[in-house]
Amino acid sequence: MSTASEAIYHIPKAQRDITRFVWTGLGLFIMIVLLSTWVATEYAAWRFGFTPALGAPMIPPWLYAPYDILIWTFKYNRIEYGQAVLDILERAHLIMGVGGFLSLVLPVGIAYRRSRKADAERNDLHGSAHWA
Repeated sequence: MSTASEAIYHIPKAQRDITRFVWTGLGLFIMIVLLSTWVATEYAAWRFGFTPALGAPMIPPWLYAPYDILIWTFKYNRIEYGQAVLDILERAHLIMGVGGFLSLVLPVGIAYRRSRKADAERNDLHGSAHWA
C-alpha cells in the first residue's frame, strides 16, 4: 500500500514561465548599468574636486546625475584639457566598462541557472513515460 507521502504523479504548483527569467535579467541589467554609470560619475566628480565647471549637482553638494559622465566625456575628453583629465575620464570609462560586462554576464548566468532549475523539476503533466 502506498502512503499519502508517496504520490504516483507530481504536478507542480505553478507553471514555469520563461518570461519571468527575461524580466529578472532585464531588471538586473538596468540596475547594474545605472549603478556603474553613477559610480563612474561620482568618481570623476570626486577626482575633479567637485568643481563648478562640471555643472550643478542633482542633489547638492556632491550627488550628480548618473548620465553626467557622458556629458563630461563629450565636453572634456580632449588633449587640450591635459593628460590628468584624460586619465580621470579613462578610469571612469573603465568603471563603466566593467559594469557593462557584468550587466551582460550576470543576468545571463542567473537566467541560465534558473532555467536549468525549472527544467530539472519533475513534471508529470505531460505523461509518465519518461523512459521513451
